[in-house]
Amino acid sequence: MLVAICSPRNPCNAAAPDGEATRFLGLRLDAALERLRDEGLNILFSSEFVPPTLVVASEPVGKSREEILDSLLAPHGLASARGPGGVRLVVRAKRRGAIRGLARNATTATPLPGVRVQVLATSIAAVTDGDGRFTLEQVPDGAHAVEAHVPGFASARIERVPVVAGRTTELRLDLTPVHLAPEEVTVRARGEWPPHGAPVTHTVLDGAAIQGRPEVASDLMRAIEDLPGFTGREESAAVSVRGGLDDEAMVLLDGLELYDPFHLRDYQNFISMVDARTVESATVISDIFPAEYGGRLSGVIEIDTRRPEGHGGLFAVGSEDLYAQGYGGYRGGRGHWLVAARAGFPGEQAEGVTADTGLTTNYQDLLAKTSYQVTGRTTVDLNLFGAFDRVKKREAVNGGFSSKDVDRYAWVALRNIWGPGLLSRTTVARGRLEHERRGEDDGSAVRDDRETEILGVKQDWAWEVGRHLVKWGGDLQHLMARYRYRSVVPDLEDPKTLVTNVVDLDPSGTNIALYAADRFRVLPVLDVELGLRWEHQDYIDNVDRHLAPRVGLAWRPGERNAVRLAWGTVFQPKRIHELQVEDGATTFSRPSKAEHASLRYEHRIGNGIHLGLGVYRKRISRLEPRYENLFQSLSLFPEVSAYRVLVAPDDARARGFEMRVDSGDAAEGPAWWASYARARAEDRIDGRYEARSSDQRHDLGTGVGIELGRWGLGLTGRYRSGRPTTPVTAEEMVLAGGAMGFEVVAGSRNSERLPFELRFDFRVDRGWTIGRGRLDAYATVINLANRDNVCCIDDFDVNPLPDGGADAVPQKRVPLNRELRVGISWTF
Repeated sequence: MLVAICSPRNPCNAAAPDGEATRFLGLRLDAALERLRDEGLNILFSSEFVPPTLVVASEPVGKSREEILDSLLAPHGLASARGPGGVRLVVRAKRRGAIRGLARNATTATPLPGVRVQVLATSIAAVTDGDGRFTLEQVPDGAHAVEAHVPGFASARIERVPVVAGRTTELRLDLTPVHLAPEEVTVRARGEWPPHGAPVTHTVLDGAAIQGRPEVASDLMRAIEDLPGFTGREESAAVSVRGGLDDEAMVLLDGLELYDPFHLRDYQNFISMVDARTVESATVISDIFPAEYGGRLSGVIEIDTRRPEGHGGLFAVGSEDLYAQGYGGYRGGRGHWLVAARAGFPGEQAEGVTADTGLTTNYQDLLAKTSYQVTGRTTVDLNLFGAFDRVKKREAVNGGFSSKDVDRYAWVALRNIWGPGLLSRTTVARGRLEHERRGEDDGSAVRDDRETEILGVKQDWAWEVGRHLVKWGGDLQHLMARYRYRSVVPDLEDPKTLVTNVVDLDPSGTNIALYAADRFRVLPVLDVELGLRWEHQDYIDNVDRHLAPRVGLAWRPGERNAVRLAWGTVFQPKRIHELQVEDGATTFSRPSKAEHASLRYEHRIGNGIHLGLGVYRKRISRLEPRYENLFQSLSLFPEVSAYRVLVAPDDARARGFEMRVDSGDAAEGPAWWASYARARAEDRIDGRYEARSSDQRHDLGTGVGIELGRWGLGLTGRYRSGRPTTPVTAEEMVLAGGAMGFEVVAGSRNSERLPFELRFDFRVDRGWTIGRGRLDAYATVINLANRDNVCCIDDFDVNPLPDGGADAVPQKRVPLNRELRVGISWTF
């Protein structure tokens, strides 16, 4: 029997993440060296180089005692050298570089713990932590081959990784999974949730790359517009997915759905709530999504915030916002914490969006999160997120316009590993949304007070057994809302008459969802996923229950090729806070239904270049009537516009072709991409198809990023066909008192197009290493060519003609002129 004696010089070892005892983790470094000396390695060191304050923070790697010694010393800037008689001398390491990075599952894009990463031809190695992170210290100058391997995955190797003394090279290693017997899955499944099956087409955007883009405030949602099938507008951060409406994409933040994920919602959702500097990655799905997702018709955007390593922070000042971030880790690598805050003041950038002027706008958001590994099999995540928006009218008359939004979320997630390949995640959450809008100028007297409470618990399970990955779970939400809408506006037919609209509603109810799915391998080159989702909403009239089947297939005819086929149905109920009470709606109709079908081909060309081609079809039924503005669409009070119309489609359809090619994993040269989408989205009204307002026939985009030493250059360009618009004519009419005049009469809805849009954005940045910190500065030019891209029409001027007739001349709105934005940041 082996008995361990604990003492100050030889403290008891901490448990490894998998619960097994470790030899060196938690020891003082001098005690660890003494232990190696007791095991037969002749080591000579002094307290000058090895003071008693140095502690072993991670278990060393290596097979021989010499490799273990080097692994112990490297994190402290030390190394070993051969002395006389075979003695190993502890000396200060020569100034060298480092390699830091992330190991991921190439199929699901999730981090991989337990991966051994080694610089070949050296003894320098590390094992990834629970977040898939690794750091290789004291790497000599030059180009090195780096290899990663873990049971259950094919080894990944990158040749000629450049290392420069005093600098850190960032690296990402994607490992391709192979199917294993159940007892071999434990390392692969340690604490990370498998978000997607192989048959599902999804794109992962890296947070660091998004920050370097020239878009407005490096907005995550605006960067998503670069993907085929995602269409945006210059005046808004909201995206339309394959012809869907703005509210048809689900946005998840660290596993929790954000109901309204945008700041300045009365300003056309001007910017997304989640700052790109806080983002680790974003997974985007536009095909039919797996059964664990539901409630939205068109797409999923799943945002994972940073998983920091070490301690540090960031402070940034820009022409559009202030940003601060602090982070740290817990002893023994058992977890991390992160706090990030932003204050934005878009000013004229947002003022150009609406038809109103003289407004002051500001917004703030705060994220606080911590993740702690309680045991080798249990991890607890605690998250807090809040957002605040304020808009006021300057020099207002009679109080003028003002609005305020306050969103607060808190959620706790418990992740467990129950056995080989069996995982669960339990999430308990609460959210509160408050919206306040006032009137005048010139929506007349409007009040719009809404409050929403969300209480929810969700549990997800995944079990990899044999050739199957089985997923199941459920979601229970209790929802409460309060509407206190008031408006007093002139009657459009008789301006002397005032119309009062008063709505007092307090709807409440539950939303329940259950799902099950199985992904299995039919052949070595063929994977299939079958899923079924059941949903129930009891706050909807007549209580709605529905089943949504999903099917996905992935065929890999070669190492560089993949064909993905997906089909399924999804439902979208009206959320409890989404009633259009401003237009008189007081009840919830049954959920809309969409049937998706898509076919996609993917090919990896040489040098890491990736090509994707796809076609899709989407049929939408059970559509709820909605109100839209033919014109004055950017008004702060759209419900009082004379051009507001009811759109009541029998059904709708969307179809299209998508293509994207990018530099992929190419290790050298500039990063670049190009995409093209040809699409059509139409509503069927009274037996006739007409273009949806979200219809985008042609969308061509491209971008390139180049690193020249410490300089970075980025250029993006986009061409879009013109948006749908409605033609008008000026027709003669009899005015009050018998005089003749003209009125504007609308023609067939969305039967014409505005001019095409063309825009280029440019960014340049420069970094300086100062001590242990880094200073970065950037300058961005938005709409480099200063093109007038017309988004919409505010109103019309009626100009008489010599023949006695008249023309209706549109007042076109250009929301974004050429602008320069600058900023600096300090990372420490």
